[in-house]
Parts: sequence; C-alpha cells; structure tokens
Amino acid sequence: MKKNQNGFSIVEILAVLVITSVILVPLMATFSGSLELNNRSQQRLSATSVADSTLYGLEKIDFNDFRTKLDTANSSGDYYIEINEDNCNTLITTADQYLCTHIFTTIWNNASYSSATYKVFMLDYSLTTAERTSLLADTNIPESVRSTIETDDDIQLHLNGTDISTLIRVIVWIDFYDDPDLYMILTGLIADE
Repeated sequence: MKKNQNGFSIVEILAVLVITSVILVPLMATFSGSLELNNRSQQRLSATSVADSTLYGLEKIDFNDFRTKLDTANSSGDYYIEINEDNCNTLITTADQYLCTHIFTTIWNNASYSSATYKVFMLDYSLTTAERTSLLADTNIPESVRSTIETDDDIQLHLNGTDISTLIRVIVWIDFYDDPDLYMILTGLIADE
C-alpha cells in the first residue's frame, strides 16, 4: 500500500525551467558584457603603460637625431616625423637603434602592437598656421592624432628660459581595440638637455 505519493508533475518541472531561464539569460548577458568591458579596460591599461614607457624611452634617445629628421621633414613640407618599429634602423647610433627597437617590440601585459597600430608622431612645438593646416589635412596621420594636433594649443610651459622653437611635441598613438575602434593617445615634449 502506497501513501502520500507526492512528486512533481511535468507541468511543474517545465514551469521551473521557464522561470529559471527567464532569470538566467539576462544574468548571463550581463556577465558576458562585464567580461567584455573588463577586457577593454585591461587593454586600455596596457596601452596606457606602453604609451607612458614610450615617452620615457624616447627621452633617452639622442635629441639631435630627432631634431635633424624633423628639420628635414620641415624643409620637405611634411612637418612631422613618424617613428615605429619599422624605421628604428634609421637612427644614427646603434645604441639608439637598439633602444628604439626595444621600445616598439616589448610585450607589455601580454599586449604587443604592430607598426600599423603603434606609432609615434613628432612635430615642432611651435607651428605656424600654414604648418598646422598642412598637418590637419594630411590623411597619412590618423584622424585622432590630427584632432590632438588641432586641440593641443593649451599646453603651458614653465621651462625657465628654454627656447620653445627647439622643443619637439611627441604624440604616442596606439590603436588597442578593434570593435569598437579604440585608441590611446599620450602627448609630451622632448627638449635638448
């Protein structure tokens, strides 16, 4: 003799599955979105570290080498030079070439960048209106860098008598994420010390 045969009917089990699905699907979507956001944040942090280290490393390379290259670019109407891992071998000394190559080929927090996604642009600190207009129209310079050049007029210097005509503005550009397209830009100055 069987007493109290309590169990779940198929309808009750299906109702529990539907309710659980309704709760879990949005939670999984939120979790997936959080992972994506975390990934982007980590890549931005890595790109920031790389850009900061790049500025520091470029200060160690002979200023006159950059100044000579920039003067040549200015006389040919380019008004900027682009430095990346592909053209480090154009620097004068072997030590500078090694340092430049090391800057662009180091792997940072499992992030490495190609010469298409990691570049340094150098231009004179003080630009004439014609030079600025030429740079802003140059499609070889990424749009985000041109935008930085356009809005970078607010830099104030307190360099105790340093001739600003010898200063070089440095713009580190790193395209660190593809969808959506995200980039890191860090600007700085180098001077002949």
